[in-house]
Amino acid sequence: MEIEIVKKSNIGFSPELGDMTHELLSRLSEKVDSEGIDVLKKETVDILSKCTDPNKRECQSVTNLVVGYVQSGKTMSFTTLSALAHDNGFRVIIYFAGTKNNLLSQTTKRLRKDLINGNVNSKHYKLFENPTKNDSQRIRNALSLSSKPTILITVLKHHKYISELAAMFDNVQIKNTVAKSGVLIIDDEADQASLNGYAYKNSKSQEWEDDEYTTTYSSILKLRGALDNHSYVQYTATPQGPLLISIMDLLSPKHHTVLTPGKGYTGGKTFFCDQPGLVITIQPEQVYHTKHNDLTNCPDSLVNALQLHIMGVAIIVNIKEKESFLSMMVHADREQDASEKFYGWIKNLIDAWANMLANGELDPGYQELKLSFQSNYEEAIRLYKSHEEDYPSFEEIWEYVYDIILDTNIELVISRNKRQGENKEIDWSSSCSHILVGADMLNRGFTVEHLAVTYMPRYSVGKSTADTIQQRCRFFGYKKNYLWSCRVFLPFEAILEYREYVEHEEEMRNWLLENKSLEDVERLLLISNRLNATRKNILSKNTVTTKLSGWRKMNAFQASQKTPHS
Repeated sequence: MEIEIVKKSNIGFSPELGDMTHELLSRLSEKVDSEGIDVLKKETVDILSKCTDPNKRECQSVTNLVVGYVQSGKTMSFTTLSALAHDNGFRVIIYFAGTKNNLLSQTTKRLRKDLINGNVNSKHYKLFENPTKNDSQRIRNALSLSSKPTILITVLKHHKYISELAAMFDNVQIKNTVAKSGVLIIDDEADQASLNGYAYKNSKSQEWEDDEYTTTYSSILKLRGALDNHSYVQYTATPQGPLLISIMDLLSPKHHTVLTPGKGYTGGKTFFCDQPGLVITIQPEQVYHTKHNDLTNCPDSLVNALQLHIMGVAIIVNIKEKESFLSMMVHADREQDASEKFYGWIKNLIDAWANMLANGELDPGYQELKLSFQSNYEEAIRLYKSHEEDYPSFEEIWEYVYDIILDTNIELVISRNKRQGENKEIDWSSSCSHILVGADMLNRGFTVEHLAVTYMPRYSVGKSTADTIQQRCRFFGYKKNYLWSCRVFLPFEAILEYREYVEHEEEMRNWLLENKSLEDVERLLLISNRLNATRKNILSKNTVTTKLSGWRKMNAFQASQKTPHS
């Protein structure tokens, strides 16, 4: 077996790159350049070196933080971490894979593809999704196999499923089988749902026994209490919550790693600093709010966004042939009624345009629609022109518009839509054009493939929460291939908030890179008056009232008696 010895870390655990890590990196090298692979390898070793030693059979635990940009490759990081964990003797890896079924399915599918590689690596990994007590024997059998596979468990971040998992690992038979073997818990989007929503309330009390805990937080503590030797690794793009919770909380991280995005990554700095021309302002009268501005007619800005999306598909997919499809996302409001309203407008427009074009160029409706698209042509090619890149004429684009409209897949991604709800998988390869309409289910963690145009007319009342608005940025990602056809439609106030957040995010990343102590980072974590860092209920009263600084009251004292924490 090929083993590469990595330089010893000062934590005391020196991971070794073995067969499964090399095998995964070899496959990833088909889409990531050699420099990117080297960075991925280095950062993955750094993350695991700060975890407990899986071969030191004793009670030990640690909580660590991994920070990456939104849509920058955190999933690739934790799949590589999983391979490295396998090579170094971790027998079980548990993934908290988001609060929605579509995120659970997305993570399970990704692990099956990247780690198990079809059935090629089925001897090395055994994958279970949301296991129940009926799966206990299968998991125990898998742990007893002579090939010593690593058990991969994806679980919905919900107290019901995590508590069931805790009970399973607390069962004497599985507990004896796992014994003090290393277990790795990977909490994807760790600042969401995991943290205790009663922290602020508890901090005002003088009695620890009166403390309250949210159900998901309690279930995580139960699971950690059932595991003798484990590491809890928090992955997030918005670490404000984990950084600011009580230092004595079991979910408060002790060590951290900052991930480096790949060369083709375009994030907040690209959209709101380097290339502000990618962002288009939605006029106040067209900004949507279910109470304050419940629009009754389709706004002109949405029509413009749809036409820019279709022309972007023509340029990138049909003419330049850089991608096989492009997507558009519409996020109007958190209320599902709003998503249904915008979905209806979009579907009616696309159907009407298809009918107009079917009538032929002699029809007045055909000519009117062509003029409407032509009025948006200058915007569609504006950034190609300003960056001195080739761009097609309007007539070249128009040649493909009818086919693109006919081949546009429109999805309403909300939980109440049984046909297209939580368990709906988007068949990205089926169409050259996709339009996804939704809110929370298109929020944090969900990947909209090849997203080019984002329309988000969401109206905010009062201060926004910094980590929440950042997690709505599905439009960040690896877009260099089609960046000049990307557009983000936002209200003016939201644009200001994003600009301020980007400045804050870059400062915060620098603090994390420059400071080994997370307590030092906490003291630096001040933010613009326009934004709140995170939701108040997860922070202590002292943290909130002293504007995110000062020593914090413990809120998980009793749990710390059960689970060791280093």
